[in-house]
Amino acid sequence: MNQSELTKSAASAESAAVPVFDDAELASRSTADLWQLLIRNEDRVPRNLIDECARRGVEILDLVTGVLAKEYYWGDDLSRGESWLVLHAAMILGLIPGDRAGRLLAAYMCRAATDDDLQDWLSSRWPALFRNKPVEHIDLLKSLAEDKALGWLMRRDAIDTAVAMAESQGGELLDATLAWAARFAFDESEDELLRDMLSGTLLDFARPEYRGQLEALAEADFVTNFDRDDIERVYAAGGEQRHWADADPWSFYSPEEIEARQREPDEEDSEIEDDFDFETVGTYVRPAPKVGRNDPCPCGSGKKYKKCCLNA
Repeated sequence: MNQSELTKSAASAESAAVPVFDDAELASRSTADLWQLLIRNEDRVPRNLIDECARRGVEILDLVTGVLAKEYYWGDDLSRGESWLVLHAAMILGLIPGDRAGRLLAAYMCRAATDDDLQDWLSSRWPALFRNKPVEHIDLLKSLAEDKALGWLMRRDAIDTAVAMAESQGGELLDATLAWAARFAFDESEDELLRDMLSGTLLDFARPEYRGQLEALAEADFVTNFDRDDIERVYAAGGEQRHWADADPWSFYSPEEIEARQREPDEEDSEIEDDFDFETVGTYVRPAPKVGRNDPCPCGSGKKYKKCCLNA
């Protein structure tokens, strides 16, 4: 395929709701060209483009390092495509094994803590992004978790990710990492939202040494994702599958999710117009009963609430 044909193919792909790129075509392009395709296709980037970027190894890591180093990418003047590029960079890092990719990913966690949109997109996905990284990077994650300037949500993600990495090894490393996580969950001086989420993580492991403290926490007003009945049931079952066990952040690049995102703005605008009375604003009334952690997620994903929107 000559350059003219490549350009026509790219233009056609970029105008489609779900762009389609031939694998051989992507393999023939320079890494710089792939980088530009990420920007031009915004949130419509297909999975094979992400995979091809990950295969470029050092070349793509150099570009990702540049994004981290430039304050421009962490400001408010980005184009739409550049804004999505930052998310794509983190997703690509999650596919690349090795020490450098892991360290860059940890640096992205620090940066993402200052970007509410990026943090929301990646929250609860970090354990999957670190799945192929050296276990020694648990120490990096522990350092992030200790930094209160990062906020409770990113600290929670760092702790969950460290626990997930330790779980893959089991044994003493998992025991020690759970004990470290328990320090945050049961520390009365810690953020209550952090304690609520981490106590849910500990509950999933159903370790007997934490049961008494979990039962005490279940009575606290700020704990929302489990109660004493949950504790009884989970301990009787010997634990529950962790929310990160079957997480697939890269489903973001599936045709179905791309198409759904293109419909979202119109649907949201319609819902706001239909459901909100701009003339009268009264006392807030919960539109539906509180969702339990093991109930089906109200988003319609088919997953349990604890494995879906609860952690987001």
